[in-house]
Amino acid sequence: MLSSLKNKSYIQVKSRKYYLQNREAILKRNRPYYLLKRRQLRLSALEKLGNQCARCGFKDVRALQIDHINGGGELERKILSQYQLHKKVLAGTTEYQLLCANCNFIKLFEDREKQICTDGEVA
Repeated sequence: MLSSLKNKSYIQVKSRKYYLQNREAILKRNRPYYLLKRRQLRLSALEKLGNQCARCGFKDVRALQIDHINGGGELERKILSQYQLHKKVLAGTTEYQLLCANCNFIKLFEDREKQICTDGEVA
């Protein structure tokens, strides 16, 4: 048992040393794989949300964005990575919708107008 723990520790040290010495080459080699996996995850999340804008029905995935139905996306972007957000969508949460870039910007503008009006200021 003790020899296997020493061997495991030895392998970890050697692996870490190899990684640090060859970090750039390893990252370059693995980059296409991670880009593909991230794209597949995004497409799966978009599919889970219906693959079209909830407002206008636009279907081009290049312009579809995951939107927080009740706001709060700005705070969540500081906490979650895109990977974590896509995983959360795939987990089945109902606090998101798909909007095209135009509808998402219009919603943002409308929400800000509502906030200004409720604060007592003139828009």
